[in-house]
Amino acid sequence: MGSRTESVEELLALYDAQLRGRRPAPQPVGSVIEEDGPVVRIHYGTHASIEHRALPVEGLDALIARQRDACDARGEPAEWKVYAHDSPADLSRRLRAAGFITGRKRAVLVAPVGQITAVEPLTAGAVVAEAFDHRHIQDVARFVAAAGPHQIAFTEFLADGRSLRWEDHVLVATQDGRIRAAAWAAHLAHTNFMAIGGIVDPQGVFADHLCGWDWQRSNSIGANGEPEVGYVVAEADGELQSALEAAGMRVITTVTAYHWFPEEPPVKTRPVRQLFDDREYDALWNRFYAEFEFRPSTATSPGITEPTASATWHLGVLDLTDAEHDGVEQLQRIIRAGLLACHRPGEVLYWLDWQHVGYRFDPSRVGGAGRPDWPGSAYPDGDYHIYATPDFRLGTFGHPWEYTVCVFGDQLLSEVEHKLTALLGTPIRRSGHPVGATE
Repeated sequence: MGSRTESVEELLALYDAQLRGRRPAPQPVGSVIEEDGPVVRIHYGTHASIEHRALPVEGLDALIARQRDACDARGEPAEWKVYAHDSPADLSRRLRAAGFITGRKRAVLVAPVGQITAVEPLTAGAVVAEAFDHRHIQDVARFVAAAGPHQIAFTEFLADGRSLRWEDHVLVATQDGRIRAAAWAAHLAHTNFMAIGGIVDPQGVFADHLCGWDWQRSNSIGANGEPEVGYVVAEADGELQSALEAAGMRVITTVTAYHWFPEEPPVKTRPVRQLFDDREYDALWNRFYAEFEFRPSTATSPGITEPTASATWHLGVLDLTDAEHDGVEQLQRIIRAGLLACHRPGEVLYWLDWQHVGYRFDPSRVGGAGRPDWPGSAYPDGDYHIYATPDFRLGTFGHPWEYTVCVFGDQLLSEVEHKLTALLGTPIRRSGHPVGATE
């Protein structure tokens, strides 16, 4: 792989075999993936993308209409990419007849890893490196905000959870302490391809260095039995395409985006957003530490100063048997129903997992058929788990070492107390006091 110079035809065949009509893995955060024959449709809650393998001629118009109607039912704009070599040859006409609008045309460029060469050396004082922490990521977001469109918008790259995966990368070229160019790339799981989501290079001198990053040095190969990253793929036009071709990338085909739009404006935010290395997550934990006097320790119980309106149950009845799984699911159903009943219209909820990834989500848009899964669990399976409203007026606190769950907030407690007592037994504490003690 990559040991000889493949022909354009060989590169295109590999691209089609590995990338066309694939289910993305891991699944983008907050998305729903549906398949209809050769079509893979990804619903993000804000928009949809339509990919496919080889299409049949028989029934194709009906197949196209079903994809459009599925997006319409969700109120999501849709993008359908048509490649120059796609069959049948009149696919573009059929899409236009179904209401899709012709969008931007780009070249698809591929090169074996290690065969992209810098046209010019980096200028004095310039450095290309990875951006890791939230401060650098947000600097990149501000830098690329006015540029585009890209194969994968940087905001979508972040929303997919890509910036938290070690297989994926955000690169920056800096000089004199300022960002001069940036790129973001995703290793497409179960394939040999690293996909460049976007490159912003206003000076036109860093694109080859960004695209030719040493991917094999960057822990992107052979991970967990994954195929090695042997090829880099990008979509580009204009000056960026010229720069990448000059660096050794070859055009294997062209792709044109076709767009369909619902009558009503779409929702602007995904139903679920991942949180970890960012200011919002840090601020949430800082508030929780302060307001609940959080004391993380394997030997400290309770782990918080439990609010006045609270009750705490021991989880001991959920023993290590097959029945445990059903009991944990019952616990989650009770908590989920209570949170749904208590959250205010338009209010988000948070699920926090101590020292792990957390989520902000709209409880009215998750759970059930055709929706993304409800994030997290009230059951503390190894670390502290918290559900909470933004103002912390109600929620749950799961303690993994004491093996308890505390429900706080008058409204939520009234919704779930009887059901939790039926499942778990009498609470061991109320308002932070042992049951039977003076409260």
